[in-house]
Parts: sequence; structure tokens; C-alpha cells
Amino acid sequence: MHKVLIKIESNSTILFKLASSGLNILNIKEEKNYYLIEVLKDDLSKIPKYLKYKLVKPDLISRLKTFISTNKINIALFLGGLIFFLFITNITMEVRIIHNDTALRNLIATELDKYHIKRFTFKKSFDYLANVKEKILEKYKDKIEWLEIERVGLDYEVKVTERIIPQPQSDPGYCHIIATKEGVITKITNSKGVALVHNNSHVNKNDILISGIISFNEQNKGYTCALGNVYAEVWYTVDIEIPMYEDEIIYTGKKRYNIKYSKGNIDYPIFKSRLKNYDTKDYKIISLLGHEFYLEEEIEYTTKRRNLTEEEALIKADSLIAEKINLKLEAKERILYKKVLKKSVSGSKMIIEAFVATEEQIGKSTPFEIPKEGE
Repeated sequence: MHKVLIKIESNSTILFKLASSGLNILNIKEEKNYYLIEVLKDDLSKIPKYLKYKLVKPDLISRLKTFISTNKINIALFLGGLIFFLFITNITMEVRIIHNDTALRNLIATELDKYHIKRFTFKKSFDYLANVKEKILEKYKDKIEWLEIERVGLDYEVKVTERIIPQPQSDPGYCHIIATKEGVITKITNSKGVALVHNNSHVNKNDILISGIISFNEQNKGYTCALGNVYAEVWYTVDIEIPMYEDEIIYTGKKRYNIKYSKGNIDYPIFKSRLKNYDTKDYKIISLLGHEFYLEEEIEYTTKRRNLTEEEALIKADSLIAEKINLKLEAKERILYKKVLKKSVSGSKMIIEAFVATEEQIGKSTPFEIPKEGE
């Protein structure tokens, strides 16, 4: 409903004439020779045409009030969005400490936490960051060579260089590669020194596999520290217990929702989940300066125990055997074959005794001293 201001010459009957025409007069201000009358814009057509009037342009404040009154929702949305943007851009979403050493990263993270430089805190001034940097460098001057704390978007990126204190070089001396176990040699790689065994050689524990003594025509010509990886087929008799069940996942149909913040490969749920066991589905809400927010759907599930057959239980035996004999599968070690010697089922587990053949690294470096003349 718009209001307007009209200017009309004053006389003794003008107000009566306006009222008689059905005009709703909201406000009147009398000047020397005219009236300033506030009416509804829709009522202007009720003013008799023989009465001359002039629309008065409202002042800046009045126009501003009118604009605010007619655009309240849009203005509120704009101000709310602006406040949210200013809030988000002043919040720290992540503190990235760039260094390969986990212990050093943890140390820096602990120190930064003491100065409230962490996730979901307001960003700090340049002078504050510079002061924190100097305090950490002074405290750990024997461990940290250089430190930089930089604001990158909504994150802090912390670059650190570890102080390396040179250690005096020690002479490795002379050494042999000896066998740690009995077995049959399968391969020798990256060797230095004189290999005293070859493929298919049977060796006992403590036999010299690669010698650090360089000899020719049965005379010692030099000495070195032997190097090399020596693999052999090794045998074990192993007793293991295998669970005769596995847990299956069953979805209950119950769902909850959370807000998740994501940066690169790192995800942070904003609220603690109210479900114990659940899977998730993500729906993107907003992406801002490389930072993403998701509506995370949490789907609850329970587990149901299912009994295994003997054949299914035996399939799981390899990983348990490797764990039992400390076989380092990542070091190119492997199980060659196995044979079950005894097998029994007791309650919810299967107990087996198995003969196992593995291929594993059996070489170990051991020092020796050069014999003195006459010995």
C-alpha cells in the first residue's frame, strides 16, 4: 500500500471538497499558501479534476523507508547471506602440516592447538601468527630449522623443515651375510661380496651365505661388508584356530542426517553421529573456494552372524598362517604350499595343524674382524 504526498493551494473550502470526494487524508501539514497532504496513491483518482495539485517527491529518507518496506524479504536474505559468507571466510576449516615425519607433524599440531590455531576457530592476525611461529622455533630450536604458517583460502598451511644434526660417520667395518634359518636357497639378489651358496643349496642356521672376505687361489685379497637379499624355502608346522562364522551386514531402514565438510581427501563430520553402525551417502550443498559442504545421510545397519562351512574356513587359513609365522608378504615373501596334517572343530572354531612351506628372506648381516698375521 503506497502513500504519496501532494501539494495543493489552500483556501477555506479545499479540505471540505477533498473530504467530500471520498479522499482518505492520512496527514496534513499547513504551509503559508498551500497544504502538504499525505494520501494513498490509489486514492488520487478521487480528487476532482478541477482541483489542481502537484505530487511532491519524497526525500531520501522517505524513499529509503519505502524501499526497505517493499523489499524486506530480499534484504533479509542478502544480509543473511553476507553474514554467513563473512562468518565462513573467517573460520578455519583445516590446518595442514606439510612434512613426512608423523612425530614432527603431531608435535607441531599440539603446539598450534595451544595457541588456538585449529579447525573451526576464527582466523588469526598476521602479527599473531608471526609471534606463534617465533615461540615454536625458540622452543624447538634443536628440532626445527624453519617454520611458516600461511593462510590459504579457509585453511592454514604449515610448512616445516626439520633440523638435521649431522652424526659422525661410522665405519661399517666388515661383515658376512649369514642364514637366520634352515632352508633351500631359491634366489640371491643385490649381492656384494662372495656368494658361497647358489639356488637349490641346502643351508643351516648361521651358515655364511655371502662372505665379506674376497679371496683368490685360497688367499685373502681383501675385505668388505657383504650385502644381499637371500631367499630360501623354509618349512614350518603351524597350529592355528579359525573362526567358524562371519558377520553379515543387515540394514535396519533407520536413517539420520549430518553435515560434512570436505577438503581434498579429508572429510570432517560437523556433528557426532547418533548411530552406532552405519554407512553414508553424501549430497553436495555448497562448494566455496575449494571447500565443500555435504548433507550426509547415515544409514544404520546391524550385523548377523553366519556359520561357515569347513571349506570356507580353510580359505581364510593363508592370512592367519602368514600372521602366525611373521611372514612379511610386502617384502616379496610368500606361502609356497601347505598341507593340513590334523583338523578338528570345537565349538565356534576350527583347529588345524598344517605343514607350510614359504619363500622368505633369511639373510642377516653379522660383523667379523680381520684375522691378524699369524692367526
